Amino acid sequence: ALAFGVHQWVQREPPPSIASVAVQKPVVPALKPAAPEAVEPNALTEKDSPETVLWPADVPRVQSRTMAFAALFRAWGANFKGGDACQQAERLGLRCQTARGGLDDLREANRPAVIRLVDPEGKEFFAALTGLDDTTATLSVGGETRSVRLGTLAVRWSGHYTVFWRVPPQAQDYILYGQLSRQLDQGEDGAARTTSANPVFDDALMQRVKQFQLAQGLIPDGIVGPQTLMRLNVISDQSAPKLLHEPQP
Repeated sequence: ALAFGVHQWVQREPPPSIASVAVQKPVVPALKPAAPEAVEPNALTEKDSPETVLWPADVPRVQSRTMAFAALFRAWGANFKGGDACQQAERLGLRCQTARGGLDDLREANRPAVIRLVDPEGKEFFAALTGLDDTTATLSVGGETRSVRLGTLAVRWSGHYTVFWRVPPQAQDYILYGQLSRQLDQGEDGAARTTSANPVFDDALMQRVKQFQLAQGLIPDGIVGPQTLMRLNVISDQSAPKLLHEPQP
């Protein structure tokens, strides 16, 4: 009877409640907040990257043309007073050429230029191209000097440019043949020669002009027009500002 009673007591003992059973939860280590990424002090912003050409957001875009020509005049040691840039350049004894072309044209001219650019949104602005080498171009954009890759410049440049060059001292609306002959001497080998004070534009001089034009990639027509004068000026005017970076010795 005693064994039966114990058996009944064991069978009737209620199971422990779920609340009374301690459930051990896995211990999860506390997560530390991620440290902010270190920013290099010299890290380039998108605006400063050589892969982009952007107009500064804090400068009114309407000023781009004036600021670009101001940088071009500074390269020539003058101040831009606003208005018609070409007329002001002519008063300083400079010629102004506005055209559309490529970097090869500007390399041949070897003078700083104002160029017209387009940003990724299709908005136009002007910049001064003040330096050029094999891989990069130096620009003055909104008062800031920037270096950009030539591939980036090719995408953003419309090909329009304005360049200044100095009129030969004795050539205004006509050519003084003695000056022309001396410039041709410099263009051929850089050597100074004694030239007659009043030579004639004869067949021999015309032949030299044609040879010079052919060597410069111009049409060899013997006519001393603006393009021929500009190429002669690039060689003879050593005091003018240059676009191409001089090779380091």
